[in-house]
Amino acid sequence: MPATENTWHRADLPLSMMECASAGLRPDVRIRCWPRFGLMRGNVSGRVSNALLIAVDGRVQREAMLRQFEGKWSV
Repeated sequence: MPATENTWHRADLPLSMMECASAGLRPDVRIRCWPRFGLMRGNVSGRVSNALLIAVDGRVQREAMLRQFEGKWSV
């Protein structure tokens, strides 16, 4: 997510300065973890650590679980 997006979502994951630097990103960006089905294609902008990938995966799983729970209560 770009720094100009000032609305935070429960699925947002802030990146440390080191993660941003190693991925070649600005220090004020974050990852928004949305569950998607299928393969997403995009440009590779850098590499991140396994620890960050585990955190992203956990956040995606949590967001999917919350969406499923909220879907049960829709009108």
